[in-house]
Amino acid sequence: MWREIIGVVGDIRQANLDEAPAATIYRPYGQIFEHDMFLLVRARTDRDIAPVAAALATELRGIDPSMSWWPVQSMHQSIADSGSVRSRRFVGRILSGFSVLALTLAAVGLYGVMAYLVIERRREIAVRMALGATRSVVFKEIVGEAGRLLLLGLFAGAIAARWLITWIASLLFGVTTTDLATHLVVFVVLGTVGFLARYLPARRAAAVDPMVALRE
Repeated sequence: MWREIIGVVGDIRQANLDEAPAATIYRPYGQIFEHDMFLLVRARTDRDIAPVAAALATELRGIDPSMSWWPVQSMHQSIADSGSVRSRRFVGRILSGFSVLALTLAAVGLYGVMAYLVIERRREIAVRMALGATRSVVFKEIVGEAGRLLLLGLFAGAIAARWLITWIASLLFGVTTTDLATHLVVFVVLGTVGFLARYLPARRAAAVDPMVALRE
């Protein structure tokens, strides 16, 4: 049977989001009676879908009261309830939970290590200040060292992350393995924690009387 092509559309994923698009032909419903029909309606509204669904059901019953229609749901809900999304949502939540836990542990560990390094140098700071170094000079030097260490650590972390996240690419939809927002959040959190871990102890250490620190 000859068919007249009246248009070409983009590829879609008909069954699952992780399957390659299959060859698909759209035909008028009047030419294929062996399939169920799904009616798609585009609603130009930002309100809840419930009023639109109720009005649509009323209109459909008015056209043919004997026809049985399935419940109306939004396209977003259809995608969210699909098998390909449901099977990965649980895994995604577990990965997200472990990611937040890992970020928290990294932040706590980073703060503890960097703060300890400053506290460990209290005697050195006291000696330098007793020999004439000003508080501002000592403070800027410690914070500057922290900045260099943070940049080096973030750079090494970015390289390591680039190689370690490729294995979860098949679990992501709409988010690439090089998602900039996620990387920025991690870098900002760890960078802020690392800076505070140096800034606060260094400020306290620079404010201590050198003689008191030497006696310790």
